[in-house]
Amino acid sequence: MGASTLSAAVELAHSPSGFSASLDFPGASLCVTYPLYLRDEACAGFNAPLPATQAKGVSIGMGSIRYPGFSVSFAVLAWPASKTGPMEEKKAAEFLKGYLEDAQRSSNASAVSQLEAGIKTVQGRPVYRYHGDLEFQGGHHVRDVVYYFSGQDYRYSLFFMTKLDHDQELQETADKFMDKVKVPPPTGSDEAERSYQLRNKAAKIAGLVILGVLLASLAALLAVLVWKAFFKKPPPHSPAPS
Repeated sequence: MGASTLSAAVELAHSPSGFSASLDFPGASLCVTYPLYLRDEACAGFNAPLPATQAKGVSIGMGSIRYPGFSVSFAVLAWPASKTGPMEEKKAAEFLKGYLEDAQRSSNASAVSQLEAGIKTVQGRPVYRYHGDLEFQGGHHVRDVVYYFSGQDYRYSLFFMTKLDHDQELQETADKFMDKVKVPPPTGSDEAERSYQLRNKAAKIAGLVILGVLLASLAALLAVLVWKAFFKKPPPHSPAPS
C-alpha cells in the first residue's frame, strides 16, 4: 500500500469489540504503527515499540497524525467490561485518578495538571473528555486529550498528545477523531455491572490490573514519542524507542 494521507480515509477497526473509525484529516499524513497491516512507508524512520498492552488484546490502534510543522500522537485502547452501562461521573472519576497517578509515574513527568475535564455528549452517547498538561524537567510541556467511554461489554480510551505550542490543534484533532468513532451502545447498567463484579471478583481484579498496565505503558510510550519528535531525546530516565 502507498504512503498514507488522511485525505484518503483509513479504516481503523477492532472486530471483537465492534469499534471502528474512519480516519480522514485533510492536509495531514498518517503513520500507523499498530496494527501492523496499516503501517507503510509513511512510517519510514519512525521505529516506535508496540504498546505492552497489545499482548492482552486491548490495543486497537496507535500512530501519529502529521501536520506541517507538528504531529499528534494517538492510541486507541479497549478492554472487556461485562455488563457495563453508559459512562457516568463515578466511572470517570475512578479513571481520572488512575490516569493522573500512572501518567506522572510512568512518564517521569515532574508534574501532571488537569486543565479541563467532564462528561459531554458525542453522537448521542455520554463520553468523558480530559484535557491536561505534562511538565518535564527543563520546563518542557506536553499536552494531552483523553476520551473515555463505554460500549457493549467494553470500555474504550482514546489518547492524544502533542507539544504545548499546538494545544488548540491537538484538541481539534482529538475531537474530530472522536466524532468518527462507532461502537455498539452499552446494554448493561451500573447495577448489572456491580452485580457481575461481585459474582466474578477475579474478572474485576483482572480488569483493574489491565487498566493499570494500560495507563502506565501508554502514558510512558506516548510521552517518549512526543518528546523524541520535538526535543530530539527521550524524557530523563525513560527508555528511548528502539
